[in-house]
Amino acid sequence: MARSPKQLELKFAEQLGMIITTLRVIMCSSLPLLSYFMGSITQLFVSKAASQSHFSIDCEENMLDSVSNAANVAAQKHFRQIQHMC
Repeated sequence: MARSPKQLELKFAEQLGMIITTLRVIMCSSLPLLSYFMGSITQLFVSKAASQSHFSIDCEENMLDSVSNAANVAAQKHFRQIQHMC
C-alpha cells in the first residue's frame, strides 16, 4: 500500500500534534511542582541567611570592646567572604 505525499503529510501533522499535546501535558503538570520546590529552597536559604546575620551582629557588638578584638572581627569577615565565593 503506497501512500500519497498528501496522506504522509497529514499523518505527520497528526503525529506532531499528538507529540505537542503530550509535551504540553507534561510541562503543565510539572511546572507547579517545580515552582513549589524552587520557592521552598529559596525560602530556606533566605531564612538561613537572615538568622545568621542576626547572630553575627550580636557577636560583633559584644566583641568590639578592644582593638585586638576589632581586628579579629575584621579578619573573620574577610575569611568568611572568601569561603562564600568557593
